Amino acid sequence: MEWFTLVATLLGAAVGVAGTLFIERVRAREAERRARGTARAEAYVNFLVAVHTASGNMRSLALEIATVPEGERHPRARAAFRQGGLYEARERVVLFSPEPIAHAADALFNSLRSLRDVVADGGSVDDPAYVAKVESYAEALIQARTLMRVDVGELPLRREMTW
Repeated sequence: MEWFTLVATLLGAAVGVAGTLFIERVRAREAERRARGTARAEAYVNFLVAVHTASGNMRSLALEIATVPEGERHPRARAAFRQGGLYEARERVVLFSPEPIAHAADALFNSLRSLRDVVADGGSVDDPAYVAKVESYAEALIQARTLMRVDVGELPLRREMTW
């Protein structure tokens, strides 16, 4: 009987240790998943803030573009575009997000770069080319924002926010 008790005790201990290891593994995976989600959410926020900074800079420059000497327009537009850290923020999103979001972020980035080019070529806020690029930018912003919201566990907005 002592032999049976010893085997039962060892078997019970093995099951207990295996159960504990399994639970710890599940907890570690969950913590890692949460950390990745937090990192992505932070990357999304940083990217959208950089996008809004760059778009605001483009609008400010477009409002005064008629007074900017032609030789200064391109350098000022490029500087306004880079000022908010948009390139770095975009790379974080591309590195850490699922592919559809990476493509949406890239489309948003490119729509804003197209807006930059219109402003650099002398486009003001009243210029039809500027207005068309702003509309493309707004559509790309809505698409990226919606995908990002869903990725972090939020429902898409029923009505899009004004930007």
